[in-house]
Amino acid sequence: MAFLFRRLKMIRIVFVCLLLLLIVRVGYVSLYIGQMLAKESVDSHLLRAAVLYERGDIYDRSGVQITNQSETFYVAVFPALVEESDSVITYLAELTGRSTEELERRYRSGDAFCLRIEGKAEVGSPMRGVVLFAQKNRYDSKGSASHVLGYVQEDGRIGVSGIEEMCNDSLVGEDYQYLQAVTDGAGRVIHGAPYRLSGQYEKKRIMVTLDWEMQRAIEGILDKHEVKGSVIVMGIDGDILAMVSRPTFHAGQIAQYLSKDDAPLLNRAIQPVALGSVFKVVTALAGLESGLITMQDSWEDAGRIEVAGITFHGWDDREGYVPRRLTLTEAMAHSSNSVFIQIGTKIGGARIVEMAKRLGFGKQTIANYTEEEAGNLPNGDHLYIAEVANLAIGQGALLATPMQVTKMMAIVANGGYEVVPHLLMDEKNYARKRIINEQTARSLQEMLAVSVDDGTGELAQSVRGQAAGKTGSAETGRTTPEGKSVNHAWFSGYFPRYAPRCVCTVMIEEGNSGGYVAAPIFREIMEIIHQKKQVFS
Repeated sequence: MAFLFRRLKMIRIVFVCLLLLLIVRVGYVSLYIGQMLAKESVDSHLLRAAVLYERGDIYDRSGVQITNQSETFYVAVFPALVEESDSVITYLAELTGRSTEELERRYRSGDAFCLRIEGKAEVGSPMRGVVLFAQKNRYDSKGSASHVLGYVQEDGRIGVSGIEEMCNDSLVGEDYQYLQAVTDGAGRVIHGAPYRLSGQYEKKRIMVTLDWEMQRAIEGILDKHEVKGSVIVMGIDGDILAMVSRPTFHAGQIAQYLSKDDAPLLNRAIQPVALGSVFKVVTALAGLESGLITMQDSWEDAGRIEVAGITFHGWDDREGYVPRRLTLTEAMAHSSNSVFIQIGTKIGGARIVEMAKRLGFGKQTIANYTEEEAGNLPNGDHLYIAEVANLAIGQGALLATPMQVTKMMAIVANGGYEVVPHLLMDEKNYARKRIINEQTARSLQEMLAVSVDDGTGELAQSVRGQAAGKTGSAETGRTTPEGKSVNHAWFSGYFPRYAPRCVCTVMIEEGNSGGYVAAPIFREIMEIIHQKKQVFS
């Protein structure tokens, strides 16, 4: 009897185990395989045309959306549903401007496809198997901030330049979007089941430091003056508020710009160019920090100076020039080549280059932005004295970007602390590190104020608020047919003068005069920013 009870107990245990296995199997089939089979069943009744990868939106510092603001129209074609192929090919050729050969090739493949429509169209289904629909444009019609935002590959999957490249991992969509048509077992579109877009994922978003209104206003100023060059406006904390480069391009039509001679795809704000007298700020800082130069010193300025058998002329050297004695402040205000060459040759090239490195020259400055060029900073230990003379006034082998100049000016404006320029709002927190002595920074601030009040930068001053800054006219080594030197025009400064909030650098290619070309544009920009009170809050 005991043996029988044990047998019954064993049978019950086996039965319970089998029952549990059955429950698990049913659950697996219904929850996993069932969903998979259901999806396969649904997919078998879907015709899909790939549209584009979805990308996350980009917002400015105030939450203004600066991508995906407008629409472009597309046509989707489902060959399996088309009844009259010849009519469809003719219709598509008229609608898209594509050749009939290309359209026939895509149509004969049998796969659904999408094409962009040139212009606007009525959304809907004009004929069986053809659907017109609208998609958001990635960029605005004016190509605003094209160099900063960059652009993507045609399918939207990969960011090629600018913020699109820098933040590609954050912006890229999970998958293609598809335009779907639901059909029955016979391949006919089910009545009441319209074409619809799939792949509607929750978009990622990033917030950049740009001020969209300011960006577009500054672009308008450069377009009005019809100049080539760049403008950067940056908070003294490193927030890049605007970065403008001209000529520009439209990110949605890249192909038409590739062969243009004026290099519209080049972001001139981060490309190295000849610098000129703006670099005298570095020479002055190096001299004061060395202790070999003081604010009380003065130098003879005869309009020209000879170093190692080479004569260096001042920008104002002319017949009848009256020699004068200048302090460092006066030499900065009048941009005296003679005085700064004397300072440079006294302190040596190594000290000038070391100061330039401290300020960010010779390396990329924008956080995580790999497109910025490093420029060219000579080796200070291997410069001949004539090369030191050239370097002291920002000429010779020296090349720098407008972004590097902007960083330099921000360090002076904030009292001598390190600045890390950045384009993303979540990159703002950097430890304050002193780069130059506080008193040295104050001395430079005084010099730059006099440069605008009573020097080469007078045309940068505005009735709306006081500024400080430095002009530059950089020799390019080229001449006009008349034999005149072709120079780039610079002005870099900050404002308000006594409580600096913003730095602005203007570089105009072949503008010739920093004082007469770049400084007035700086003034216009300052007046725009003055109206945006939040910048100064």
